[in-house]
Amino acid sequence: MKRYLISKAHDIISYIGVKMDIKIFLMVMMLLLASGCPQQSVDFSANAGAVVQDLSFDMPKVYTGDTATLMFDVVNAGGKEIPEDGVKVYVYGPKISSSGGWGLKTSNPEAETAEGGYVSASVSSDVLPPPNPSLGTPGGRQSFDLEFSPAVVNKGIEVPTEFHVSLCYPYATEVISQIEVVSKNELRATKAAGSRKDSVNAGGPIHISVEVENNLVAGRKIPVILRVTDVGNGYPILRKTSCNIDTGTEDRHKITLAVTVDGKTDIECKYDTGAGETGGNGAVIYIGTGETSKGTVTLTRGKGALFCLYDTPEADAPRRTYMVRATAEYKYYTTSTVTITNVGSSL
Repeated sequence: MKRYLISKAHDIISYIGVKMDIKIFLMVMMLLLASGCPQQSVDFSANAGAVVQDLSFDMPKVYTGDTATLMFDVVNAGGKEIPEDGVKVYVYGPKISSSGGWGLKTSNPEAETAEGGYVSASVSSDVLPPPNPSLGTPGGRQSFDLEFSPAVVNKGIEVPTEFHVSLCYPYATEVISQIEVVSKNELRATKAAGSRKDSVNAGGPIHISVEVENNLVAGRKIPVILRVTDVGNGYPILRKTSCNIDTGTEDRHKITLAVTVDGKTDIECKYDTGAGETGGNGAVIYIGTGETSKGTVTLTRGKGALFCLYDTPEADAPRRTYMVRATAEYKYYTTSTVTITNVGSSL
């Protein structure tokens, strides 16, 4: 930092070409200290995880015999760490092959051409920590430069060609909500009913909201509705499903949802098969321990729900607050697109 500021001060003095006294020099130093070093903006989105940013080619048109470089950044812009599996990157559109069509000449970092005519690469989770907006710390970023030779087309022909960059990565969204119940004596004396308090959602493409009814009384079963919404620009798949360039329709729009109340998992739940608009018409899931503590929720038109009942004991105090914690685990698939024109002639 000090070396940078001193260097900038000397540059300013040399540029002006005048001799400054010590007071003016100190004033310049104070201004530089106030402005600080060049700062990187913090990219954070409450509706995102890993995203593609600054997707472009280095030129709008590429001619026969030339090359064009596809440039983009993979950035963790959400509020959670990306698990160890990291991010899978797929580049596709036209046929990409060494034996015809578009050809991958060089890549930084390393990428490979698959037999299916597309390019694949991986980004380690180690280089993609989440951002911290309160501290001004940006999320991890991996830049890509992929140099392509274009397909051969007839002279005078211009072919707009779309390239797609897809990411597939594991992620999790957690919501914490507090539910207050009152004793029967407190309810009779004050007529004050229990209620839900504010929920806290971590940033990610899947959001969870907690709903409960009013008049929550201890010693009864508390109905808890967990509504799931896809707010990203892609779709989720189950964690156990492998990332592929083309995911089967039967695997799309699914997450697993784990629920605890004060750390306990003895909760009876059932999922909804109609976009979360009914009281739950799917199979009953008895939340227990291990794998059975997770229920699969299918999203319809980006929405789904899990309907749960938690049996509260009789109250030992006028009021009692329970902490509901729900964690959605999934892999998320998102795609960005850019266009370049393939011209059938040489400069």
